[in-house]
Amino acid sequence: MNATPVNTTNSSQDVAKELQGTELGVTTFMNLLIVWLFCSIYWGSLYRMREHTPNLNCMVLNRDHDTIGDLIVQSLLDSNHGPLPHNTWVEVTEQEFPTSIQFVEAIEPKQEYWAAIEIHANATQNLLRARQTGDASWDPQSVMTMYYASARNSVAIPSLILSPTQSIIGKATSQLATKLASQYLSAIGTNAAAIQALSQAPQTLVHPVDMRLDDLRPWTSNVGLAPTFVGMIYLVILSFQVVLAGYGGRMAVQKYLHYRGLMTLRLLTTFVTAFPLSLMFTLLDIPFELPFGGNFSYGGGFMVYWLVTYCGICVFSLALESAVTILTPRFIGFFLIFFIISNVSVSNFPVETASSFYLYGYAMPFYNLRQVYLAVLFRVGERTYILLTEGSTIMKYVGIIWAWMFSILITYPVFVWLDYRKRRQGYLATVAPPSA
Repeated sequence: MNATPVNTTNSSQDVAKELQGTELGVTTFMNLLIVWLFCSIYWGSLYRMREHTPNLNCMVLNRDHDTIGDLIVQSLLDSNHGPLPHNTWVEVTEQEFPTSIQFVEAIEPKQEYWAAIEIHANATQNLLRARQTGDASWDPQSVMTMYYASARNSVAIPSLILSPTQSIIGKATSQLATKLASQYLSAIGTNAAAIQALSQAPQTLVHPVDMRLDDLRPWTSNVGLAPTFVGMIYLVILSFQVVLAGYGGRMAVQKYLHYRGLMTLRLLTTFVTAFPLSLMFTLLDIPFELPFGGNFSYGGGFMVYWLVTYCGICVFSLALESAVTILTPRFIGFFLIFFIISNVSVSNFPVETASSFYLYGYAMPFYNLRQVYLAVLFRVGERTYILLTEGSTIMKYVGIIWAWMFSILITYPVFVWLDYRKRRQGYLATVAPPSA
């Protein structure tokens, strides 16, 4: 009796289809989890941002001590309890800031406040004198000045600080114009000389008070958004490409290497490839005229920018190397998504405008790399030096990036050793001579 032949081809196809379906199903399910676990981190960083605008502290200084100064200050302080969005305004005294220079330095370079309004001395009396003398040169913006630094955060400052403040000041100046005009017209009555003086300087009656805007660190190049935000994502992706290429290239040789040789190979791959990659990323900024001379000389700024970018790429590559050792290329993509999202969520808007959960952002690579870029390109923060000196801010951010690098270098060899031991044992088992 002949045996029934088994169709091995169909059986193999069924197994392959089942494996393919299982793989696709698992990956799809994990992507669904990523949407809720990882993507929600970025969504959350933007959620109810208006409710957190009071975390952006600003200050006001009244050097007038008269009608104009008192009303402006009171309007700003009242806004602390008004509708959102609004900032938290703090009144400071002339004893704290005797000069305008000291007052301005609290915004930049010291960054103690996000913005400040200075109501100039004798503003009310100067306006009254201009009305009485018919001074046609009266400038309404001579009354007060608002100081800010748009380069500190070019996205948040216009919408979360300037816009709410201008709205408050606009209402206050309208109220002032009505009040001061009513008082003055009542005082002069039918005095022909006073009325003649008003006709020579009508702006002293119709629009007597306004606010001058002084951008201490202007955002002079929109191209700056590339390296300070999206460009850092590109750096991670480029580092990821190098890590995967290195992983594939090691497969053929790592079974012949001892631990020391394997560790040396992996570290050299990271630190050597980061060198040309960081250089090309920095050179890319030159034809687009990014201002490397914002804080240092042009050449000095270029070198600082390049070396900090090099450190950043090393951190990205080492983090991805550690992750691929544990997760393998099959799951490294999930770590990549998490790493990018957790960094992006705290790098574009001020950390203060998100919930307290996002305070971790001050320690993240993107945040600190961005701060160094802003310091080099736009002179944001205190005057920086290559060597650590009192008052230097750039080294604080560089120090955090170095801390990331050293922390990874401590744990990275452990992961490599565990992976090496596992692979070595498997290799020895395949080449061991059969027992007698």
